Amino acid sequence: MSNNEDRFDAEVERICDIYRRVFPDREVTLGFYEGKNPAFGHPHIHHDNAARTFVPETFRADFRSSVVLPGTGKDPRPVAVGVSVPRLPTETELSDTASEWMPRSKALRGLYAISPLRYEQLRHALEVKRKREMPHKHRFSVMPLGRRPDRIDMTDMADVAETRRPAVLIGFHWLEVGGAEKLAFDTVEWALAAGLRVFVVACVPSVQRLAHKLPDHPDLTFVRLDRYLPGVHWPKYIETLVREENVRLIHIHHCVLLYQALGYLREKVPWVEVIDSTHIIEHSDGGYPRISGVHSNLIDAHHVISHELEAFLRDNFHARGKIRLGRMVERDPDMLLPELTMQAGQKTLKVAFIGRMVYQKRPIVMVESLRRLAEWAAQNNVDFSATVVGDGPMKAAVDKLVRRYGLSDKVDLLPGNADVPALLRESDILLLPSNNEGLALVCYEAVEAGCLPLSTDVGAQSEIVPENLLLPWNPAGTVKRTVEIIDRLWRDQTFLDETSRALQARYRTLAGEPTAKAVLSELYTDVAEGRTVVSRNTQRSDVSAVIVTYNRSQKLAKVLDALAEQTVPFRRIFVVDNASNDYTAEMLTDRAKEMDNLEHLRLEKNIGGAGGFHEGIKAAYKDGAEYIWISDDDAYPEPDAIEKLRDAVVDFEMEQNLSPSFACSRVEWTNGAICEMNVPETVWDWTRFVDGKTTRPLVSSCSFVSVLVPRHAVQHNGLPIADYFIWFDDSEYTKRLSRNYPGIFVPESRVIHDIPDNKGVNYGLINHGNVWKYRYGARNEISYRMRDGGIPSALSFAWKVRADMKNARVPPALRRKIFASLLRGMTFRPRIPEAPKP
Repeated sequence: MSNNEDRFDAEVERICDIYRRVFPDREVTLGFYEGKNPAFGHPHIHHDNAARTFVPETFRADFRSSVVLPGTGKDPRPVAVGVSVPRLPTETELSDTASEWMPRSKALRGLYAISPLRYEQLRHALEVKRKREMPHKHRFSVMPLGRRPDRIDMTDMADVAETRRPAVLIGFHWLEVGGAEKLAFDTVEWALAAGLRVFVVACVPSVQRLAHKLPDHPDLTFVRLDRYLPGVHWPKYIETLVREENVRLIHIHHCVLLYQALGYLREKVPWVEVIDSTHIIEHSDGGYPRISGVHSNLIDAHHVISHELEAFLRDNFHARGKIRLGRMVERDPDMLLPELTMQAGQKTLKVAFIGRMVYQKRPIVMVESLRRLAEWAAQNNVDFSATVVGDGPMKAAVDKLVRRYGLSDKVDLLPGNADVPALLRESDILLLPSNNEGLALVCYEAVEAGCLPLSTDVGAQSEIVPENLLLPWNPAGTVKRTVEIIDRLWRDQTFLDETSRALQARYRTLAGEPTAKAVLSELYTDVAEGRTVVSRNTQRSDVSAVIVTYNRSQKLAKVLDALAEQTVPFRRIFVVDNASNDYTAEMLTDRAKEMDNLEHLRLEKNIGGAGGFHEGIKAAYKDGAEYIWISDDDAYPEPDAIEKLRDAVVDFEMEQNLSPSFACSRVEWTNGAICEMNVPETVWDWTRFVDGKTTRPLVSSCSFVSVLVPRHAVQHNGLPIADYFIWFDDSEYTKRLSRNYPGIFVPESRVIHDIPDNKGVNYGLINHGNVWKYRYGARNEISYRMRDGGIPSALSFAWKVRADMKNARVPPALRRKIFASLLRGMTFRPRIPEAPKP
């Protein structure tokens, strides 16, 4: 038997294994053909009553054989499948030789011939337009029907082959060259090392040139669904695979068909956990991070390689508590980094470009930059040279452009397998004029070689490249700024030294953060040993507390006691101290010895409750909190109060596919009665989610006594107005938050407010001792009403204040003070502060 026949028979066996799992209960007749395509088997599935037999047209020249799979007989309907076995690829097809790039239309080719840089500018303008239109053209809302581990019926697992060791299904985009694929290959190794059996599938049919890089391991199986199974049947295959092979985890690496299967799998095999890894946000449609975010409710953990991706998923899709940052490289933060190769005033300049010759890397812009640098070098008597490393469809265009600009004696073009570390050690500058990046790994290598990376400010490049070395995104700006930065580095040693220190500082920060290997190996080990990804989610601290205090050290100590007993762990507890002059500082110093997450933010002067909450929420947001719990220094939450607030928000999002802007507790006075000054204000349809099953009244505002604010609400609506100083800052802020969607009242979350009297805010209660507070309240509220409701709303409020004071016979002198505050408030226009950058 020839090698070709052996290969054909082996492929037939693989195809039969696939269709046994797709149609386990039905009789399947498979017809096999000799394929003309090296990558795809063109499967055709027929479900009609004549499916048991093949028609005469079936027996064409390339027909080879047929097989009947009997099935269990539970489903009497027959199935017929015709599928080709792909031929072996030629050497040319295996060499990844892409067709030569050129502009698509005659007009664009003409523009490129006249001015390559203007062509790049036009293409960039289209990219900018696509990026601007992306939120309007593509879905940015999370799919409903999220995974609820507490509601899984484990009797559904009765037919799972638990005698087999746990397995993971890893979905690749394809097995070809690329950064995402490199990580996918690494995860196969890490999963095997953790003791899992591994099944690999690829989404895109291709020759899969790198399949030989998969480990030769008895616990690894590469299932060729990409060749032999239409995408619509993937969910059923995976369901059967899960049951027969005890698959406990699915890991998605840019595999669209696995994302599309998640809804079905959550219904059929809900115990299976899902994680994914994403790399780069595409300008046109958000790329795989957007797809990941849309499916976030069906995913248990998101692995991301940068803070940019972390913020994208958190702020656009509210993927709180399950995002894992894991850098794609392992670096030692204490590594002794070399001195820069470049020195000010040197007589030579060596520039490197390393990357695939595709539009994402913008090699045309790179050549334009080299041309301008060559001109600069000639003007300054500097010996200039450049080395360009990479292969791809634009390499021929780069070669022609280098010759066109007369740079052949200064620019060397090397293949992609060149010695990159050695090249970087000899180079002064690494040039990355990319249209987009995730986080270019070559930047790490450049720093370790003493080479300065100049990169466009795209993707997460600013996490490794300091501001001094960042280039504008637009091509003309990229070229111009490249020359300007290099000129300054060459002339100014102080600037060069500052840039070097900033670069090394960013490198050390990234090197000290978790690696993908550590994060994913931990999850794989959990699954192999019977633990779950979800259980690790519950261990993560995603709530930070913000308490504002002033000269209440004893009550503040009781608040901290209550927080120490909470059933939900805190990421940080920020105590904003409004320049207290009692024993607050000493008490907090002692408490910090026991509470390692306690942060004392002492302000230089008392800026009021409004200013304190502004500073506290800003600090918690910048620290990365997913939820911010806000309260006063005399309010004591019950042990489960904050957990119930968070659970209420999560449940509401899961069940209603709506995101409440905040969740507030039932605030009680010291005798258990409702606290009059902390009653939230309801919306007109507050009973919409109040029925026999749930009690979630919708509210438009509440006080800053036990309110939980999700991060996305802060991101979209900013911070409290510090200029208010005191009173109405909480109402204004929560009203502003509820513009997106109202908050929810959570009565089972209880807090005791330890105040002297149980009285609400009423202008009839004004006296000489409290009039100063009411003056702030009058000014602030009428200012808010002028801003949001105009003169009619402001006059209505002023009339009510007048009526309250008149009915309660408030002394005229005090009334005049309030009227004066109302008048000031009519023109008081404080700025609404935006959320800070994390």
